[in-house]
Amino acid sequence: MNRFFSKTSYWLVIGLLACLTSCKVDKGKPIIGKEKMVEIIYDYYITEGTLDVSTIPADHKRHYYYCHILEKHGVTEAEFDSALVWYSRNTDDFAEVHGLVVNKLKEEQSKLK
Repeated sequence: MNRFFSKTSYWLVIGLLACLTSCKVDKGKPIIGKEKMVEIIYDYYITEGTLDVSTIPADHKRHYYYCHILEKHGVTEAEFDSALVWYSRNTDDFAEVHGLVVNKLKEEQSKLK
């Protein structure tokens, strides 16, 4: 019986070590850098605000405007989606990007007063 537990323990330890080493998260770099992400999200907010007060009724027309933002910045929808996934997993970086966007919006608002 001891021999069974010793083999089982051995394989359990090997399995746990394999899981722990394979679960290591490599933060890497986002596909879209912070500066560009700030510009894209800023444009999204401006567009959303403009469309909210406009008479454009259909959501598919809104999609056209959002695609234009990505095109303006030379980014595909897939790249933007990948960047959103990366930033959602790296919340400190996303908080920094969002803070920069908010600051930029506040600066623009102060210019309008």
